Amino acid sequence: MDPKGRFRDSYYYNDLMYGIIAKISEDVSKRPWEEMVTKEILSPLSMMSTSFFTAAAFNPLLQDVAQGYVESKGALHAVPYEFLR
Repeated sequence: MDPKGRFRDSYYYNDLMYGIIAKISEDVSKRPWEEMVTKEILSPLSMMSTSFFTAAAFNPLLQDVAQGYVESKGALHAVPYEFLR
């Protein structure tokens, strides 16, 4: 990944890093990411309507689920839902 700015001078979002921290957290806690986040963050904040795409019985006609995109060669491409976790 090419840097987008100088060190400690800018921020660049990276899905890979979120995936890595989820995997590390699952290995350390011995719990699925969704369960850990729900118990440790969502429940204490009374966020009872918040869910995970991976836990939802996905039906694109019945639920509002954000579409993921990836940029490649200057164009955005939709990411298939099965690859969103």
